[in-house]
Amino acid sequence: MTEIKVRLSKDGAFPVNEKLAGLVPMASDAEQAVLTAEINENEQRDAIVLWRGEVVDGRCRQKALTTLGKHILYKELDDVLTEDEVKIFVKSVNTRRNLTPTQKVMIACRESFISPKSIVLIAKSWGIGKDILGNARFIVREKPEWEEVLFNGGSVAVIDKNGNEKYTNKVTTIYAYLKKLSEAVEED
Repeated sequence: MTEIKVRLSKDGAFPVNEKLAGLVPMASDAEQAVLTAEINENEQRDAIVLWRGEVVDGRCRQKALTTLGKHILYKELDDVLTEDEVKIFVKSVNTRRNLTPTQKVMIACRESFISPKSIVLIAKSWGIGKDILGNARFIVREKPEWEEVLFNGGSVAVIDKNGNEKYTNKVTTIYAYLKKLSEAVEED
């Protein structure tokens, strides 16, 4: 990485590489508000990271800085890095975030659909079991509209064994619910 540079507020925000920065979810509205207030009070501590002119780490910091009209401290990854090397970087710097277990599973799930790596290697790199990753992949195939909700830390409605609707973000519970539904359809 290069030295830290400054982008003037009048020059606006950097474009975001959604494919790479999007490997991890954005902060919730409440988390973003706290981050913005913290940066307003204490200034920016961690530089935004660019690769080939686009943000790969620091979307939320950049959003806070542009909201506040502040200059952006940034540094650039070497352009010769491969996309896979940048993915490893993004993943490593974002494991420090307060991601829920479900968010980690859903991040690994997204990676499993775009990476040539095996499910076993991807699961291991995120510190999760391959079975839970398989469950998440099943959820995304059966209910693709739930992927974004779970990825961003939300919950989805399932029907429990007593016929009551409940909201959950637990991958194993959602998987069991969808598996039961798919088996019921197969029996018909």
